Amino acid sequence: MSRFVAGSDRDQMFLLPPSLEDYVGDDSPVRVVDAYVEEVDLREWGFARIAGKASCRPSYHSATHESGH
Repeated sequence: MSRFVAGSDRDQMFLLPPSLEDYVGDDSPVRVVDAYVEEVDLREWGFARIAGKASCRPSYHSATHESGH
């Protein structure tokens, strides 16, 4: 098992559109739910954002971010 997450092939075609917005129509009920969730203060309900805590997932190797293979 490697210490780093293996990157995807950069020449691979997308399975999904680059943006999830391409799937959701302007008149979709999902837009109402999204707008509601954006306005809710989750801290009032006891949720807190934990900044700086490790996600228990390995980091990407720096070579993954360079151009080329």
